[in-house]
Amino acid sequence: MNIFFRQPHGISGLLIFLFFSACTSHTTPNNNNTAAGYEEQKMTLEEQEKQNPLSFLSSDGTYRKNLLGRFVLDGTISNKATVATYKDVVLQIKFFSQTETLLGTKDFSIYEYYPPGSTKTFQLKVDAVNGTEKIGWSIIKASNN
Repeated sequence: MNIFFRQPHGISGLLIFLFFSACTSHTTPNNNNTAAGYEEQKMTLEEQEKQNPLSFLSSDGTYRKNLLGRFVLDGTISNKATVATYKDVVLQIKFFSQTETLLGTKDFSIYEYYPPGSTKTFQLKVDAVNGTEKIGWSIIKASNN
């Protein structure tokens, strides 16, 4: 397919010229294109990740009751941060009755380093509050490396 352009005449030609001139992109230097800009952006990201570790850490897993009546929690902790390393994660274990009434909580620290993008396993053996039928857990605290 061939496209032919006629040379514009008069005012309409001037308007077309101005329209296409306005449509051209002009790039301006950007700090992000330089090594210094990248380092500045990286530091900002690192500061954001360090200020709010709970936004980047998550935990998952399963639990069971052993023969002694203790709950055994087999889980993982994942760090979704891209720069920050966390350590000393505190899990809060919640104890629930059969009707899902909260009976109590206990905090457990896991002394481990969690580099960016890592997932690590853990196992906790927990003595439950009397009447506990179910447990749940969440990360409530972590330290920066």
